[in-house]
Amino acid sequence: MCHIIDKVILHLGNLFLSYLKIVPPQIQHLLNLEELDLSWNHISSYPDSPFILPNLKSLKLTGNLLRHWPSGLISHTQLEKLHINFNDLIDISQDISKLTSLKLLDLSGNHLEKIPHEIEYLHN
Repeated sequence: MCHIIDKVILHLGNLFLSYLKIVPPQIQHLLNLEELDLSWNHISSYPDSPFILPNLKSLKLTGNLLRHWPSGLISHTQLEKLHINFNDLIDISQDISKLTSLKLLDLSGNHLEKIPHEIEYLHN
């Protein structure tokens, strides 16, 4: 019997208090992944391209140790929700304008020094 998985949701937030320090590379093989929750870990960097998850619509990176805008985020072109709040972010890349499907962006609780004007190109 063959099962087709339409939607994959992976929750790795605060994984039994054994905090993740990196995004597990095996995640890149989950091509049907739509929601990824990596909240409340000790992740300080996000993989660069070609870490492509073509169906990813929701990414939660809340409460990690990210200091700079992860450049790998621009490969998630279908991303609609990005929770990157309560990190140590001090900057946002102007590449944020490439996330054209984005409907929700939570940046609260960071240490942003400025917000690029390219953010105005996000119309959703």
